[in-house]
Amino acid sequence: MAGYKVNTPFRIAIVGAGFSGLSAAKELVSLGYEVEVFDKSRGPGGRACTRRREPGGFDHGAPYFEISSPGFIQVARQWYQQGFIAQWTGSFGVSRGGGIQPEQGVVNRWVGYPKMSALGRHLASGLNVRLQTRIERITGAAGQWTLVDETGAEYGEFDWVVFSCPGPQATKMIPDGCPLSDSTEHMEYAMCWVTMLEFAKPLSMKWNAIRFIRGALGSAFRENSKPGRDAKERWVVHADSHWSKLNEDRSEHWVSAALSESFASLTGASAAFVASHRWLYAQSAQRGIRSAMTDSQWQLTVCGDGLSGPGLDAAWSSGVTAAQDIHLSQRTKASHH
Repeated sequence: MAGYKVNTPFRIAIVGAGFSGLSAAKELVSLGYEVEVFDKSRGPGGRACTRRREPGGFDHGAPYFEISSPGFIQVARQWYQQGFIAQWTGSFGVSRGGGIQPEQGVVNRWVGYPKMSALGRHLASGLNVRLQTRIERITGAAGQWTLVDETGAEYGEFDWVVFSCPGPQATKMIPDGCPLSDSTEHMEYAMCWVTMLEFAKPLSMKWNAIRFIRGALGSAFRENSKPGRDAKERWVVHADSHWSKLNEDRSEHWVSAALSESFASLTGASAAFVASHRWLYAQSAQRGIRSAMTDSQWQLTVCGDGLSGPGLDAAWSSGVTAAQDIHLSQRTKASHH
């Protein structure tokens, strides 16, 4: 049974085309399953995304990622060889309210090449991905699931459904009585306001990224210092998580003014272009409780960084684990027949 593959059509729907959803899809397809991925966004990749701004753009989601888990190391090595990622090196500092000091220790930062959104497109290639489709609920039962989007359109039937979206969104879709909702409704996330800044002239600062210990600013990233980016002076500023929570319901205009002013006090320069984005589920507050959860009776699975902990590495591993859990369930059933 070690080399077991599905030999009859078995359809799986995945809600969410972030790293965990796409890695689950890749793994499941390789094992012989028919997979369709649904996402409300215009592009795949989740928070590994880029806001367009000609020429170039802003990586306004995940600014970079680290590589640590063995499985992800192998995948990342392939991406590097294929030219989809590059290492981001430079001057990285820490501000504790006064001056900026070089960060201690070594952090290997990696980015999508030539932009973060290139990763999502690469992962989605060859997969059946339906974008700009916001799934709101599922109906039916195990082996006969139908997905319903916000317009009332239906998709199905599917044998199994995987929720790789944030926990609060999954909770609204998981049918009453399924034990998985007890866990998804308790998933916690830190929200984050992100402000994008473009300057008419290069800034004289030597830093490529700064982490702030106190104040409204949480971190700032120099986009044009990343490999493959346009030379235009652009920064992405992440607000402090506590500040973001306090100002969760502020307008984008108010946040743009507040954060650009805070950054200007550091640089002495005013931005020529400012825009902000609110990430409600910016980062998981969990620390790797479980990589994925599967209910074989309901034929439903939950994965994502809401379980595995923050980071693209953890999200990738969560999706692979989810796929393997489903496959193990089906292999076990096959062995009993």
